[in-house]
Parts: sequence; C-alpha cells; structure tokens
Amino acid sequence: MPPGQPADDLLVRIHAGPPLRLDIFLHRQFPAVSRRRWQATMASGSILVNDRPGCKGTLVAAGDRVCLPARLPAALAPGPPAADPAVTVTVIHEDEELVVVAKPAGQHTHPLDKNETGTLANGLLARWPALAGIGFSPLQPGLLNRLDRDTSGLVLAARTLAAWEKYRRLLAAGQVVKIYLGVVHGRLPAPLTVDRPLIHAPGRPSMMTTDIPKNFTGRRLPALTLIEPLETAADTTSVRLTMRTGVTHQLRVHCAASGHPLVGDRLYGRPETAAADRRAGRLLLHAWRLRLPDGREFTCPPPWSPGNEAP
Repeated sequence: MPPGQPADDLLVRIHAGPPLRLDIFLHRQFPAVSRRRWQATMASGSILVNDRPGCKGTLVAAGDRVCLPARLPAALAPGPPAADPAVTVTVIHEDEELVVVAKPAGQHTHPLDKNETGTLANGLLARWPALAGIGFSPLQPGLLNRLDRDTSGLVLAARTLAAWEKYRRLLAAGQVVKIYLGVVHGRLPAPLTVDRPLIHAPGRPSMMTTDIPKNFTGRRLPALTLIEPLETAADTTSVRLTMRTGVTHQLRVHCAASGHPLVGDRLYGRPETAAADRRAGRLLLHAWRLRLPDGREFTCPPPWSPGNEAP
C-alpha cells in the first residue's frame, strides 16, 4: 500500500473459486466499477495480491488475498450520466412503477462513461430525472433489461427502487416473458429448442460461445431459447425467439449454434453469409413483446417490413 496508508483502511477479499484474472475478480466483487477502470487503477500499485502489486494479467486462485483501500471502489464508481433532451424517447407505456420504451437499432442502451451522451439512458434521465440512482449502476438509471447496440425494441425501466427490486426478482425467476422477432439465414422447417449454456469465449471476452472446452472450470451460464419459424423466403426464415433465460448475446449465439445465424450478425455470422450480412445494413433482431406476470403485455412492431427482410 502507499506509504502512510493505515492498516485498518483496507478491504480484503479472499478468492475461493477457480483462477480468474484480477480485473475480472474485482469487477465481479464491485460491479459498478468497470474492468477498464480497475485495469487503469492497478498501474498505481494500490491493489495488492498476497502483499505484491497486482496487474491486469495477475491470476488469483483459491486462498489468494486481494487488498485495496476501502475508499477505492466508491471513488472509482461512475457518477450518473448527463440528461440529454436531444435523445428521442419513444414511450410505449408509462405508469407509477414502470416505463416501457422502444430503442432503435444503432443506439446504445446506456453509456460506458458518465460524459458520454446520445444513449437511451441519457434520454430517459432527461424525461424522468428521478431514475438517477436506481438500477445496476449509476450508468444504467432504472434499467431492467438491456439490448445490444444493433438490436431494436422494448426496454423496461423502473421508476422507483422498490419497483426495480420487484421486477428484477421477477426477471431473475423467469416470470417476465421476453419474445423477439428476427430473420435467420437458411430455411428452418420446424421449431427448435436450444438448451446450451454459454461462457465467455476464451481469448475473446467480448464474445460468448456454446463451445465449452473439456477442461473449462469457470462459470457456465444456463441459457434456453425457443426458435419458431414464421415465414420462409428463398434462403432466410422469419422467426419468433422466446428467451427462457437472459444471458448476454444469448439469442445471437443460440441461432448461430443451431446452424441459422441471424441476418446482419457480423459478430457471430459465418464467412459464407458475410456479404449478405453487410447488405442487410443492420442486425435483424428486435425485442417485440414483454409479458408481465400480472397479464399485461407490451409490444413494438419491428422496423423492417414482413416479407422484405431478406438482403
């Protein structure tokens, strides 16, 4: 620790799981602080692993002691993003507990830095300032679900902390049904159920995969998707996708794993579909319907025209 650092001003975390990179371990301990910020902070030498300065490549294993100043996580946690009234917010539903809005493709759900603007979260704060401080972190005001930048459709936000906690429990229990519409490559003749866990792709942490190495000891995320064909064109199929779980990139990875990647998916698509994906201009995936346990349903039609979605 830096000279003069009082011994009682430490947070000590003992790692008890499989080996992890230090930045990943700290992010899981303090989710409000991004891995990028932990990595930058390690350069100061203020984070120790077994009494030695740690760096982003340091691995922590069972029994390792990770020490850091007690005030550090709060100091690194981001503040709320700025309200941005220039962001158009399309409201589908609003009541005392919830806001349901439609996010366009090409827009981030929330910023990664408090100085970033133009995201849906910036627009939400401009319209409902009381959302600040509610949610997973200050950068995600009120948000109950998030969509990839290239995915359009319904986003749910809570207007109070009590509502956020209530609906997070319902989402975690699978009691909020999330149904998407999409277009996949190939002809899908019958419904498919894909029940395959996901992991972060080894060596590519921004991607997920169902290909799990035999010696893998890390976290496996259960994921279940129902893929139903709606209409078949020459070499694509319009589909309805029902998420029974909620894992990052779940639908995109499960479609690709089934042999039918989503049209426009330049991350999980195949080399033979790359040209068609570029011509599509966007990922053809849309969060279409949310069904709450009380029977209420909210829908938002996809921005593409049925029958004209194939590139």
